[in-house]
Amino acid sequence: MKLIAGPILAGLLTIPLPATAATRPQDLSGASRAQYDRVQRDRDQIAADLRLSRKTVDAIAAVVLGKQSRLNDTQLVNAIREQARTARRLLDENGKLRERIAYLENPAIRDPALAALNRAHRAIDEGRFTDAEFEYATIRQIRWDQVHDGLESWKAAVDGQAGAAILAGEYDRAEDLRLAAGEEMRARLEAAGKQAQWEQICAAARERYQYGDVFGAPEALERAASLYRERALPMYPEPSWQWAQVENSLGIVLGGQGERTGGAAGVALLDRSEAA
Repeated sequence: MKLIAGPILAGLLTIPLPATAATRPQDLSGASRAQYDRVQRDRDQIAADLRLSRKTVDAIAAVVLGKQSRLNDTQLVNAIREQARTARRLLDENGKLRERIAYLENPAIRDPALAALNRAHRAIDEGRFTDAEFEYATIRQIRWDQVHDGLESWKAAVDGQAGAAILAGEYDRAEDLRLAAGEEMRARLEAAGKQAQWEQICAAARERYQYGDVFGAPEALERAASLYRERALPMYPEPSWQWAQVENSLGIVLGGQGERTGGAAGVALLDRSEAA
């Protein structure tokens, strides 16, 4: 849902408020005129101090005013300033994230990610925080194993998504995003650890095969086949690319064994090689 400009409160407030369920005028009846006036006086200073657009600060003020309770005018301005710091941090982090995304080699992945980041940056600059959150969520879908500093890039996208939710006043959603990201990170790291283990097993099998092939050592070929068949193959089921790669490698090893074995046993090994 996009945030759009709403009506001005009958001469009391000159800040345009997003007409959303959380910030429409009837939800602001608890704020005093002094609070409105104080916001009016301080918003330009906040924007200047933090190098933010007036639209960004106005949207932040609207969210804070819509959710404030029992805040005096000083506390209200401090709350807006604190949220404005979050917006400044997100905009600054966008530059670092842009550099990391630029490392993507595949333009079909890189270019849409950069476009989403540009849209997120523009949305924050225009005070459309829900739109910014959506764009950060899009960036999170990139396969970060294809980009330099992948984990840090993924974390930056999560920070952007949660930060945009906070700017929109959606603290519950920001918490949910953080907790879900923690679970996703744990799963990703476990998957990365499994992949790393599989790669080491395949490397050991490949080295055994090379030794057996070069030096004519049947026991080395048997060990290579055993590593592929008993250690690597069970880790990833069909039809994963890891499964296909192991089957192919196993076929090569069995073929090498069959050629050196001869007789019925050699034929059986060649048949198994072809099947693999």
